[in-house]
Amino acid sequence: HVVNTSDTALLSVHLESINSELEYLHSTEKQLIGFVEELHQEAYEETKKAEGLEAQLHQEAQLHAKHRENLQKELERKSYELQELQKAHEALERELSDQKSAHQNTVLELQLENTASVHKLREMAEQVEWLCEQQRNWICCIK
Repeated sequence: HVVNTSDTALLSVHLESINSELEYLHSTEKQLIGFVEELHQEAYEETKKAEGLEAQLHQEAQLHAKHRENLQKELERKSYELQELQKAHEALERELSDQKSAHQNTVLELQLENTASVHKLREMAEQVEWLCEQQRNWICCIK
């Protein structure tokens, strides 16, 4: 095969063009690999950030659950205390009512006794007056 100079020059230009395109593709490939690595790094960082936020959220959820549980226990304890206080209050109200009734009965009995005593004292006063009158009459008769 005989290759003439013009064919060689044409092939040489063509090879240079292909070589130039290959170099361009190679540099573009390097850029793309850099972009992909950068995207992988960003994705890794975002994943780590998301995992950190998820762990923080989980921890906060546990704290809230524990706090809610503590509040529920306190509410139950306070509700029980309130029921006990209500029972004690009702018992004291019944006792006070009973004491009031007993006091009213005692006052009524004392009023009746007082009325009877006043009546007896009046009778005795009348009898003493009558006796004094009799004694004066008797003394007058003796003189």
